[in-house]
Amino acid sequence: MNIALLRRVRYPRLDRKVARGTHQICHQSVMQRVYISRVDVQKQWIVIANPTDGSVDLSGYIITSTDGRQTFRFPRKYTLLSGDEVTVWCAPGWIALDTDNLLQPYLFWTTENGALRDTPFFTSSSSEAILLDSFMIEIASVRIDSNGNLSFRVRHSRSIRGMFIQAMHEIPRCLGLRMKNFKVQSAHTHLRWRILARRVYIFSRYWNIRSDLSLWKHLSCTFLAPILETLRLLSIRNVWILVHDSERHSSGQLVFSLVLYALVILWVDWAARCLCLFIKSGILVSLLSFTSVLLDHIVNWGLFSSLARLYPQHATQLTRLWRLDIGISFLNLIASQVDVIRYRTKWPPTLVFISRWDYRLDGFICANGIGRVLLSFVLLLLPFDPTSDHFRWIGFSLIPSYTLALLVDFIRGVPGLIWWTQTRLLRKGS
Repeated sequence: MNIALLRRVRYPRLDRKVARGTHQICHQSVMQRVYISRVDVQKQWIVIANPTDGSVDLSGYIITSTDGRQTFRFPRKYTLLSGDEVTVWCAPGWIALDTDNLLQPYLFWTTENGALRDTPFFTSSSSEAILLDSFMIEIASVRIDSNGNLSFRVRHSRSIRGMFIQAMHEIPRCLGLRMKNFKVQSAHTHLRWRILARRVYIFSRYWNIRSDLSLWKHLSCTFLAPILETLRLLSIRNVWILVHDSERHSSGQLVFSLVLYALVILWVDWAARCLCLFIKSGILVSLLSFTSVLLDHIVNWGLFSSLARLYPQHATQLTRLWRLDIGISFLNLIASQVDVIRYRTKWPPTLVFISRWDYRLDGFICANGIGRVLLSFVLLLLPFDPTSDHFRWIGFSLIPSYTLALLVDFIRGVPGLIWWTQTRLLRKGS
């Protein structure tokens, strides 16, 4: 599970784009067994390759667009042999068949009644192809910009470890800098990293391919994204100060300020994720996502401490609820870094079911996440507007959203972590 998918308020489609931005091929790591090797926008075909020395069963694998409206499912028991490729022709009924430009074997995309599909997959509004495995995990993608340039993404085969050392090791390469040597100083050890001027990638066809995003957009977004996150931190600080100094302000001022800060926090959170889409370096996106997750919990702590100030008779219950919330989030964070995704081929049916429905219930998950944050702000507003029943009824309506959001977080991470722990214990016992 990617760090970008562990946000408290989840915008699933946007978060997947941010997570996709961390799957850069300039990372020096072992990649997935199957990936998207080539596409042709004019001919409307996609080539899936298997560069490993073993066969891969593509049963349950899916090619889809960003919005998920166009979906191609590989035939059951379809096997991609070692070193082989398969071409999926997305719109075989759109133009005349031209097998000279296609590598065999190839698959035709058909409709439900068996007719050849004649709707173009690549359009001006949909210019990205995403490859998902049978567990609905994104493993590769390719994006075509307005100039026809391609940006390939491939998922890491294992979770990122040693993030800060890896950042110092990979950022120069991701930015196109050529360095002979550099040193990493530590209080306990002296690490010397040698970066070769020409490093061989696992897939040589990707040699020197960079993201086609604008360098100016990359630099500006790298500068603006931390500023927006700082603004979110300052906003929750001001909320905390307003609640603790509420005697100095009128009720009308407090209600207006709290509503304004709630909107600012939600908007800044969304805008910072959008800026991450224009950052070229995958490791920078990973670091920004990790920072955003930490800020999510700082904001959550600020809201709960403010609520404990306003409702001292319920301070103990609020503290326990906050501990439960952060405990589940912490377990999710652990599950994302212990290679649960890496061993997904050994998942029990329960985890497979959870993973698939987590990918499909986008709107449900997004609405519950927003409702969870809004409930805290509504509870902050209640003492300052006791005569109105609007906030009270809104609060009652948001309680199911908070409960469901907490339940979704629990289901996403804890069963996988328990399964991984049991697997490790059985392995050590044997």
